[in-house]
Amino acid sequence: MAFLKSSNQVADTLITSGSTDLTADAPPFVQQSARGGVQLGICLDSTMLLNRVITLEGWAIGYDRIEVMCNDKRVPATVLRMPRPDVTEAYPGSAAGEAGFVIVIANAPPGEYGLRCTARGQSRTFAMPLDLDALRGRPHLDKLFSRIEDDGSLVGAIDRSFNLGEGGLLIFGWIIDLHDALQSVKFYSEAGGAIDVTDSFFRIPRLDLVANLKNRYPQVTEMSGFVIRVDQQLAAEDLYGLCFDCGDRGQYWLGEEIATSALPPLQLVKDVLTYIPNPGRMRHSLFELFDRILGDPISAAVSRMAAPKPAALVKQFGSFPPEVDVSIIVPIYGRHDFIRYQMARFHADAEFTRIDLIYVIDDPDILGPVMELAAWVYELYGLPFRVVSYNRNLGFAGANNLGAEFATAPLLLLLNSDVIPQQPGWVGSLAASLDDAEVGAVGPLLQFYDGSVQHAGMAPNESPVYPGFIFNGHPGKGGHWAGSDEPFEVPLLTAACLMLRTADYHSIGGFDEGYVIGDFEDSDMCLKLRHRGLKLMLNPGPKLYHLERQSQNLQEISSYRHLLTLYNGWRYTKKIMNGEIANPKEVA
Repeated sequence: MAFLKSSNQVADTLITSGSTDLTADAPPFVQQSARGGVQLGICLDSTMLLNRVITLEGWAIGYDRIEVMCNDKRVPATVLRMPRPDVTEAYPGSAAGEAGFVIVIANAPPGEYGLRCTARGQSRTFAMPLDLDALRGRPHLDKLFSRIEDDGSLVGAIDRSFNLGEGGLLIFGWIIDLHDALQSVKFYSEAGGAIDVTDSFFRIPRLDLVANLKNRYPQVTEMSGFVIRVDQQLAAEDLYGLCFDCGDRGQYWLGEEIATSALPPLQLVKDVLTYIPNPGRMRHSLFELFDRILGDPISAAVSRMAAPKPAALVKQFGSFPPEVDVSIIVPIYGRHDFIRYQMARFHADAEFTRIDLIYVIDDPDILGPVMELAAWVYELYGLPFRVVSYNRNLGFAGANNLGAEFATAPLLLLLNSDVIPQQPGWVGSLAASLDDAEVGAVGPLLQFYDGSVQHAGMAPNESPVYPGFIFNGHPGKGGHWAGSDEPFEVPLLTAACLMLRTADYHSIGGFDEGYVIGDFEDSDMCLKLRHRGLKLMLNPGPKLYHLERQSQNLQEISSYRHLLTLYNGWRYTKKIMNGEIANPKEVA
């Protein structure tokens, strides 16, 4: 939508003595009078209607009380008074004080409106020709090439709004400030009143504006985009307005209807992040973007994914072992053929006669093929195992948490489906590290198929390219393993292969499901254990292959998936800063 401009130039208003009538030179809604030498005046600068909520802004001098009348009856309204230095300067002889006002009328009825103003105990009602039908009109112009008046200060548009329910409203758009005059931004909704969102107005890059509008508006810069966060739960199909205040140059308005969103939470988060154009151009401010604007609304949307838990179906293949030492949880998403490669190694390991093996199907689309494969590998190898399924995708954290509810052994091993043992006896070797009560979790040495290191423990990493974030570094990754096979303490471990006590897993609440699509859950869990004074150990004796997914290159943020990793990184960093989990920089 294009901007609507309203005049608030005090110099255009006449207040003279000796008359109570409107002068021909005065703008609409100006009443001038003098009683006992006291100047009286009232001016309405702007009027906005969002459905049945009227917002009036203006100024008055000499009147100590203002009320709204409709059809000669007082209408409930909120009246806020505030200083107006421009009015005081223009009329130094008046007792202006807080001359400015904002009036909000909720559920405005149709009829003839007026403002009843009281001075020194005497009241007068001034007619206000308020046309509700006219105010309901909202001009629809081309957004990218909105035209403004020659003397305008702003040009811009709202591109998209996202109603996140309890997470409030996110508004994306662009503004070109032609005279560097923008002073504040306010949000108006049908609930009435105004919210100052100046501190929630965040600039984002828009290279398309520079490419398309540079000739028309030389003032356009790369950072002409914006996103605004409104911390208010709003009803779908309501209207809202943004008021961009440019001081003496006037106020500019944008309005739009709040759309109904029936999208699943994950899709909604994806759509929000997709609306961050050219994020690679703002690496140094991305932490601030999540911290001030996007983080909490996304967290509110993600929280809707965690509950309620789906009902799970359990299929047992073979007879359950009479005694078990370790329960192994293996989530399956997308590719399911790794099951056959794991089972080929598991069945040749004598330790698996005392292991509770659980495959958790986190992808409803592959349930049929997985069940067929499960029947085939059991017939081939005869190794008992269970398959847990449900008609939803819970993500890495949710799948492990649900699978852990079925664990029966005192020790719990979390294992990725693409981790393949190199030799038997690895489970018992890991379990031996947990004989020490001070050890909270243990992991093996993971290698690529060429024998180079994939994981030998993790360490906190702060990148100068992304200030504010704490990421996970992988010391020695890609190199040759030159260490011994003796266990040693590390700051963090990956959950691609992680063993801990089942009781500890449940007591710390399992994985935090507030992370999305498998980032930082494992380091978060490690820091929960560290928070309890427990150690994390790497045991390089047992070696396993890990066919991990290709690492993301955060040097080139090319998709919403990279931004989702950064959201997870922001959430992880905030939990460290808030003391909810241990600080990885303060541990071994």
